[in-house]
Amino acid sequence: MREKATELITAARVILELAQTEKREMTAEESAKFDELHGEADTLVDGAVLAEQSEARTERQGAAEERGLATVGVPIPPAQTALAPVDTDLSVRQDAAFLHYLKRNDPSRLIELRASTDPQTIGTAGDGGYAVPDEWYPQFVEFRAAQNVMRGLATIITSKHGTLNIIKEGVEGAASWVAEEGEIVVAKETIGRIQFTAYKAARLIKITTELLWDEQFGFREYLLRKIAKSIGTLEETGFVAGSGSSQPNGIFTAATTGVTVAGQTSITADELMDLEHSVTRQYRRDAVFMMADGTLKIIRKLKDGSGNYLLEKDFKIGVGYRLLGYPVTTTEDAPAATTGLDSILFGDPKGYYIVDRKGLEVQTLVELFAVNGFVGYIATARTDGDLVDTNAVRVMTMAA
Repeated sequence: MREKATELITAARVILELAQTEKREMTAEESAKFDELHGEADTLVDGAVLAEQSEARTERQGAAEERGLATVGVPIPPAQTALAPVDTDLSVRQDAAFLHYLKRNDPSRLIELRASTDPQTIGTAGDGGYAVPDEWYPQFVEFRAAQNVMRGLATIITSKHGTLNIIKEGVEGAASWVAEEGEIVVAKETIGRIQFTAYKAARLIKITTELLWDEQFGFREYLLRKIAKSIGTLEETGFVAGSGSSQPNGIFTAATTGVTVAGQTSITADELMDLEHSVTRQYRRDAVFMMADGTLKIIRKLKDGSGNYLLEKDFKIGVGYRLLGYPVTTTEDAPAATTGLDSILFGDPKGYYIVDRKGLEVQTLVELFAVNGFVGYIATARTDGDLVDTNAVRVMTMAA
């Protein structure tokens, strides 16, 4: 079936390339034939995938029976045919339907799948696009986290709602000793509320039609990596230094000053210690230093009274540094060590919350770039971030 599908795709390419060579759009007849060939190819590929899945299950069952797993209490799934409505095939059908939409801008299979399953999770239309399949989303999350230092440090919450209210801690109340039958005094504390919204991060990607229909090209992983890299990079800027207006409120933006140094571009060891102790002890337990790479270069040159460098290699993880015993994290989105800027952050970054609205939506643009032989994809993800526990971190501010 795959060989026949390849022949059909090749025939469709001939039609497309002829129109591109003549620098014109396909005629109505050519377009109809092109769609027909690709529709038949998609059907054959879907059938091949299902057949291979069924064959793989049969082989696993046979292997299990040979090993005698049933005799030691390991259940063996019952034999199934390719025509049976098996739940384990749902992800395969979902994946095939979504790929069909991406390559042909035809959501009909997604709509059919939505009608027969859960309409809240499969093939749901968003801002002109459709949510990626469930098995695609964890891969996107993994690729995105690799581009975003804050996602490895902050507290992450996934919400299905557009907005989410979270208690913001201010001045914390204290417990007190109370005599028997004595009055319990209400502790003085301040509690606020932060409303997390769902800011939209978007990316437009173009892929050539030749790559799109090349079966050897890893289309799915390529698309997810491109989307995740750009959105992850954008998110880090927001989570670190965002203004809070139509974007997340960055951790440097939200943090209060722990120490203001004497120099406009210089930092001393004593000032680093002052920053450390501006954060209370309970937050220093899991604290880190965060700064730009240029600031790290300044810190690397600092020495103690014995001529030893303050910055040490972190041999526990093999890479990175430790400063005053705490891990050092760098991000190019942190402000530079220059006049009046908050150049170094210290504390427990788990006080910063990232709220994701689950889902990644992709919209296919077939006509917009067709004259140049491209298909466009608009990807959107929604997220927000803010410092919930304002006591958790402090920043070092350079002299004005």
